[in-house]
Amino acid sequence: MAYYNVRQDVVVENTRYIQNSYFEALLKFGDAQSVSNIDDAMLLRLLTIDPQDFANLVDKCCCDPLIVRTRLSILGLKISAKTPTSRDIYRLCSQLEYSERAIEELSAEYDVFEALLENDATMLTGECLDRVCKYDKLALLKACSNDEQVALEMIAKRWHLDVVNIDGVTPLMEACYCKMERAALALLDSGESTPEKVNAYGDTALIYACYSSMEIALKLIESDAGIPYGQVNDIQHTALIQCCMKKKMDQVALKLIATGQSNPSQVSYKGMTALMYAVNNNLVNVALALIATGQSNPGHVKPKSCAPPQMTHYHYGLMEYKTQHKCRNRSEYFEADGNGFTALMVACFKNLTQVALALIETNESNPGHVNQQSDTALIIACKHGLSLVVVALMKTGQALPEHVDACGKTALMYARDVFKLDIESRR
Repeated sequence: MAYYNVRQDVVVENTRYIQNSYFEALLKFGDAQSVSNIDDAMLLRLLTIDPQDFANLVDKCCCDPLIVRTRLSILGLKISAKTPTSRDIYRLCSQLEYSERAIEELSAEYDVFEALLENDATMLTGECLDRVCKYDKLALLKACSNDEQVALEMIAKRWHLDVVNIDGVTPLMEACYCKMERAALALLDSGESTPEKVNAYGDTALIYACYSSMEIALKLIESDAGIPYGQVNDIQHTALIQCCMKKKMDQVALKLIATGQSNPSQVSYKGMTALMYAVNNNLVNVALALIATGQSNPGHVKPKSCAPPQMTHYHYGLMEYKTQHKCRNRSEYFEADGNGFTALMVACFKNLTQVALALIETNESNPGHVNQQSDTALIIACKHGLSLVVVALMKTGQALPEHVDACGKTALMYARDVFKLDIESRR
């Protein structure tokens, strides 16, 4: 009985007895319908037959013994005391010689592709890969998140390139999210990767690419495949915001801005615009390009606090903050919650004179705003010795030069300390 991979203690009683009607019923199937059409109850009875009698019966029915073994093995997993693991499925596939019928039967009950992927991905090639893919339409999605080499072979064989799972995720999205550049580029080259699709989380392949790969993101933009460049996902991010959050994605950000459809005024769930992110990451060219659009929302004030949206595992990779965020260094000063800052304040703090002057020229930079630390853009500019910015701010007539900060000092007091000028003597 061990040959059929079923535990002795779960086999029905009276193991040496079987009614003639069962033999007759089995014989009626012949080779037309085979043993795969017999229900589990009959299979359990057949397990009680002497192995030699069972072999004779299979031979009379013109059935493939491998098919019979497959059905019995699956039945053994079903009635086993434990839930089969991926390792169990993998071993069973190996025992059944990865035959097409075995894979078909197993795929109806278990995730064969994932079992092989986890335990022996080297088997996912040639005929074996074809057999598994035939019965698993989501196989390419799984490969794009686990094994790039398997994914590349599937793409080359054009297996389910445009498949979409229940959440609207495509293989291209998965490859971009999992940073599998070769697979993503191969999918784009196939012409069937549907880069314009939006999933249930509001994400596109481009949004994921802007988080993970400059090369893929640039190719997506150049493909001109009807991609919604300004798409906003569930955490209020756009592809442009994703780019501005990363210091090495400035080329992609500039390409997106050039499309005229990048939605530069969008505010993320943290209350920050693409312009704020760009300035905070010293992306001067990107910041200037955003200001030039006239749609960058330059006077926006980061709110004191923002309610976090509902997150999925896809969104955690796109988040810009750690759960326990602490202001540890100069670049993170304006990222901490509660500062109530503007892009102009960030530019002054980061000593980006050119960006600060461009913001002031828009007449929409909100120069009179006072943040949670009781600072103004003028006070920050004086603290950092930005003389050209100080002059430009004073010309606006909205810089609040008499404002007193949390330390009891005005912009004039800071100017005296920084510029070392006896301003009173020059009056």
